[in-house]
Amino acid sequence: MVPADVSFSQEFPDLIARKSPLLQRFERMIAPGTNAGLEAMARESRRLTRSHFGRTMRLFAPLYVSNECVNNCSYCGFSRDNPIFRTTLTVGQVVR
Repeated sequence: MVPADVSFSQEFPDLIARKSPLLQRFERMIAPGTNAGLEAMARESRRLTRSHFGRTMRLFAPLYVSNECVNNCSYCGFSRDNPIFRTTLTVGQVVR
């Protein structure tokens, strides 16, 4: 059992020193870069996105059958603490 006050890096220093290729790539991606480097990354991102998804945009419109919610999101009208009348449609009401 590792004591609670020992950090991961203290317990496994060899893992910190020996970074995986994926971690090395991630570090390069989040490191401060030049405008030219950022522009090249943006072009590559655009190319990959278009090759995977094409020139499309998908929009989703949710269909709510209830305004009951257990979450308390500050931006949502259905938020748990919002003092509104709560109701859930029956299957028949949804079909109708």
